[in-house]
Amino acid sequence: MAATQRGHAQWRLFWIFYLIGLGVFAYVAATNSALATDVSPGGILDHQSAGTGVRADQIHAAWKAKGMFDFAAVSMSLDLVFITFATIAGVMAGYLMARAGGARGMLGWTVLLVWIVFGACDYIETGCQLVQVLQDAGSDELAGLAATVKPPKIAAFFAGTLALWAGLVWTWFARPRAAPQSS
Repeated sequence: MAATQRGHAQWRLFWIFYLIGLGVFAYVAATNSALATDVSPGGILDHQSAGTGVRADQIHAAWKAKGMFDFAAVSMSLDLVFITFATIAGVMAGYLMARAGGARGMLGWTVLLVWIVFGACDYIETGCQLVQVLQDAGSDELAGLAATVKPPKIAAFFAGTLALWAGLVWTWFARPRAAPQSS
């Protein structure tokens, strides 16, 4: 009984982290249009793939001209909050699934590892961006590193999300059902 309660508490904690992460992601995505300019129509996404310090500086100048430069730093900081909550949730869910053993356990370990890759890549990318914004100086090294880790980050995010959802569905259907009460 205690192990079952602990398992329920761990899944509840996963859902708290996952839903907070999704909420922050939704806010950052919904407000990204405020950072869209002629120079960076994709807002933060263009900064992620800037690739050079000169390009990052051009984006910074466009955000300043629009009066949104400080908001860019806030948005990137919130992205770090999303990364933290989403990564913890993905790792937690992967571990909880892995405890089942067998094929579902293998899926769980896959979920756990893919979310670690996502978290590492996204921390690198967003950290590189945020440093450039906080210093108000584009850097070839930081912009290049951010652009380099963006593709594996995106792949890990989509693969991790699909694997996580598949694992959640599998876990839902595999959970023990309470026996019907007899009258």
